[in-house]
Amino acid sequence: MLEENYQLKSLTVYDAPGHTPGSIVFYQKSSAILLAGDAMVTRGGLAVAGDKRWLFPFSAAATWSPATAIKSMERLNQLPIRYLLVGHGRAMEDANQKITKAIWRAERKVGHV
Repeated sequence: MLEENYQLKSLTVYDAPGHTPGSIVFYQKSSAILLAGDAMVTRGGLAVAGDKRWLFPFSAAATWSPATAIKSMERLNQLPIRYLLVGHGRAMEDANQKITKAIWRAERKVGHV
């Protein structure tokens, strides 16, 4: 099992529970890429796991804890993220401000966490 801060060549592991209890993401500092997996989706519009988007509701329906997913993304959004790569949807460039908006939207739906 990979734990937070484990280095896998140029990638650093970060815990990102929410979609599932043991979710992790990978971050490459040199290029500011966040490989977010299912912590976020861009298909149907950028959303934190658990924030239901009508064009792609499946990720939200399968999310273990939307409030935990929001907390994870708030913490990860402190990293400089030039490129966001997700499990469902297209890559996104210059992602930090967009992620901030997605977190705000999710907080409004779930309640401030």
